[in-house]
Amino acid sequence: MSASLHQLGRLCVRRAKTVLTVWLAILITLFVGVASVGLNLDDSFTLENSESIAGMNILQEQLPQASGTNGQIVYESIDGKPITDHRDQILEFVEKSSKIKGVTYVANPFDSPDLWVSLNGKFAISQAQIADFTDAATAGPGMHENAKALDGVKVHLSKELTEVPGVLLSITEAFGVLLAMLILFLTFRSVVAAGLPIVSALIGVGAGMAGILLIAAFTDVSSTAPTLAVMLGLAVGIDYSLLILSRHRDHLAEGLSVEEAAGRALATSGSAVIFAGTTVIIALLGMFVVDIGFLTVMGVVSAMTVAFAVLVAITAIPAFAGLVGARLTPKPQKQSKAGQNRPTHPVADKWSNFIIRKPWLAIAGAVIIAALLTMPVTALGLALPDASFDPKDSEGRQTYELIAKEFGEGYNSPIVVIGDLITSTTPVEDAERLGDELKKIPGVEKVAIATIDQKASIAFAQLIPKHSQSDPRTTDLVNQIRNQRQNLEDTTQVSNLKVTGLTAVAIDISSSLSQAFLPFGLVVVGLSLILLMIVFRSVAVPITATLGYLISLASAMGVTGAVFGWGWGADLLNVTRTGPVISFMPIIVMGVLFGLAMDYQVFLVSRMREAHVRGADTDGTIREAFRGAGKVVTAAALIMFGVFAFFIPEGGVYVRPMAVALTVGIAVDAFLVRMTLIPALMKLLGERAWWLPAWLDRLLPQVDIEGEGLARAIDNDEWHLQHPDIVVRAENLSIKDEVSQIFSHYSFTAGEGINIIVEPDALRRAALTAALQGRLAVTAGLLSVLGQVLPDRESAVGMQTAEWEASSARRLQKAQLVVANQPPEQFWTELKAFPPRETGQTVMVLLADQSLAPVEIWDQATLIQPIESPLESPLTQGESQ
Repeated sequence: MSASLHQLGRLCVRRAKTVLTVWLAILITLFVGVASVGLNLDDSFTLENSESIAGMNILQEQLPQASGTNGQIVYESIDGKPITDHRDQILEFVEKSSKIKGVTYVANPFDSPDLWVSLNGKFAISQAQIADFTDAATAGPGMHENAKALDGVKVHLSKELTEVPGVLLSITEAFGVLLAMLILFLTFRSVVAAGLPIVSALIGVGAGMAGILLIAAFTDVSSTAPTLAVMLGLAVGIDYSLLILSRHRDHLAEGLSVEEAAGRALATSGSAVIFAGTTVIIALLGMFVVDIGFLTVMGVVSAMTVAFAVLVAITAIPAFAGLVGARLTPKPQKQSKAGQNRPTHPVADKWSNFIIRKPWLAIAGAVIIAALLTMPVTALGLALPDASFDPKDSEGRQTYELIAKEFGEGYNSPIVVIGDLITSTTPVEDAERLGDELKKIPGVEKVAIATIDQKASIAFAQLIPKHSQSDPRTTDLVNQIRNQRQNLEDTTQVSNLKVTGLTAVAIDISSSLSQAFLPFGLVVVGLSLILLMIVFRSVAVPITATLGYLISLASAMGVTGAVFGWGWGADLLNVTRTGPVISFMPIIVMGVLFGLAMDYQVFLVSRMREAHVRGADTDGTIREAFRGAGKVVTAAALIMFGVFAFFIPEGGVYVRPMAVALTVGIAVDAFLVRMTLIPALMKLLGERAWWLPAWLDRLLPQVDIEGEGLARAIDNDEWHLQHPDIVVRAENLSIKDEVSQIFSHYSFTAGEGINIIVEPDALRRAALTAALQGRLAVTAGLLSVLGQVLPDRESAVGMQTAEWEASSARRLQKAQLVVANQPPEQFWTELKAFPPRETGQTVMVLLADQSLAPVEIWDQATLIQPIESPLESPLTQGESQ
């Protein structure tokens, strides 16, 4: 992968204007599409295959006026008269409002005054139904317009009738971008270098946002999804661009050309960015495990935004670098009076030396701080928050509090119970009997309606609980009704009872999310172990990395519990009310934080592995990691911290707790875990940190994150400049299988024409045949075929090589390299009829019978004697016969 990215980086520099023009065209196309379909966000959270949703579907078919979204209209008498004195004009208002587009039903509050008129006679409530959340766009303004005709009456509308789902963004989030710009400037000491990651991130976020809004035209997407995607896209977009740009500037400082510097930066840091972005994407797509539709969509659209961030970073940053050119080159280091360079990494050296000298102290400090942050986690409650958590000046919250004060909290959270009347001979009486039985259940304040539909096929009962939707006692009430289902059916002859309505839907979603938390966590943790094991070829590194992630997650949840459960810092963070947070917050935070934690793990530990591969000891790997990546990781973490933090004040009831958790999680993970705990554990583990069983090493795919493949390719290119006639180069080649070592220190070179290796062992011939075609990975050493280093360029080699089969003459004519293993007797005759092409085709003959000397076979053949070959022949390596 590194070699391919190296070529991509160079190409983006050479075609900089084309690359940026393509991205501009993509943005314009996407936003034109958004303008054509409009804004179609939907906050109607649903749960497929749940009892409450099944009940809502039945209502949609059988009793549509009771389906959809339920809201309240509160009439307040403001002239000192009882509200009943305004009956006529209120009924006129009800009639007009029932005809508004999207409104399916508005109730007469005076049909049951004991239910819908307050005890003091000053207030009355109409229940209203709209077909969908989006119909609030016409319902709210229409009802406010109708209210202007009322004399002495003020109308208050609930959240469901006034709040239209939209993208929850404000000017506050822009301050996070400005903070990122400042951090980048302090990191690079260059306005141009500081601006490029911001521009790159905005391109990615713009493309992601437009894509989300287009998707919303075809499927339900909540208003939380775009906000989450913008928050995540900005953070990772800036960080990924920062990582690549930082490495590019390092290469410029080494004296490389702009094109080569961009290529090498993309081959190394670009590989890390792709892996890190992939972990975030996979974690977000892991929400499929939860099997909740709206949450899956949220994960998919967020993953799409991260994908855009990665694509922009690996293409637009090299393109911008090509346009800016040498102006991105860092200024030379200042010199001291003695003429020696000042230390370039004083802070990194001091911190790494502290960890190296006192690893146990570093571990103890990190664990104690994390434990203290985790303690308030017990105060973290989960629910789908109602309007009481909205801003205090919003109409929805004011109406909610007015209803709670004058009528009771439960009036804001009605519960619906329906059942079949197919077997009933007295449907009206059974429906009324159902209402009477429901009244007896503890927690039920009143039963507002107990009736049947026009076809007498279903019974419909609406009850008012004593407590609000987010109160655990309301959840207990819903569960209690369901537990008494059989008794209610036996008593009333109403069958197939279902508890439904928006309150029940919210409770079912919260319950389902709680049950999904553990399986999702196991998927994320398991994924973490596998991915890191592939990248770092180690058992200890994945385990310590995953433990670090769990520490960061626990700390994030603990601080969120302190803010929203205990109220610590609530006013400072603009938290309008303490209490439960949105139910899907832990799952979203788990997925996002997992990906971001792996970012820092890759950025730092990959530098450790680079140093380890070069032969550095444990202390040296830690120092090298902090010197090479410490500054960049610090800047990246501060940027993410700032971006997430500025989403807290205006993030709304859904986004704010996620922003708090991610802000804390990022800070803990970057500074407490990745830059303190992990290097201290690596110090204690020493060489054991890089241990991996041989059998597992063979099973795991090879992934080049550190750019080792690029380094091999560059060295190989330089070697071939000195040896242009060599087609195949093997140096200290080693190949193992599950049983034994096939080759060890196997070395040879081969030029164009006919080359013969006499190798009696069939297994070795088969292994070498597969290796030369890129079908078998080498265990150690170097194998270069047609100028391409394996295994990095397996596909390129595979397209240019072929195994000898006389029947495949056309395929053989196209191949640059033909490998013949165990040829039949007639092979030599066939070979004479099929000479190498004039353009320089190479034929490698792997021969089993040493009695067939090359001089007897082909006068242009070259015999090759690799190291370890058992052949004893008077011919010397490379001697032409």
